[in-house]
Amino acid sequence: MGLELCEARPIIGFSLIPNKQSQGTIDAVAIRYSLDGVKFVCFEKCRDVALINQSYRLDPRITASKLRVYPSKWTG
Repeated sequence: MGLELCEARPIIGFSLIPNKQSQGTIDAVAIRYSLDGVKFVCFEKCRDVALINQSYRLDPRITASKLRVYPSKWTG
C-alpha cells in the first residue's frame, strides 16, 4: 500500500479504505517515505503506529513524493 506523487509535497496523514470483500481491519502499520522514490526513510524510527478508524495523522508531518504503508497488526 502506498502513495505516489509526481513531486515532493507535505503529507499530514492518510486513511485506508477497505474493499467490500474485506473481513478484518488493519490496526497498526509501519511507514516509510522517500523524496526521490529510491531512498526510503523510516517514520518514527521504524516503530509501528496504531491506526484510529483506519486512519493516521502524521505528527510531525513529512515532505515526500512516495509513502509506503506496511500492515503490522490486524484483526479478522
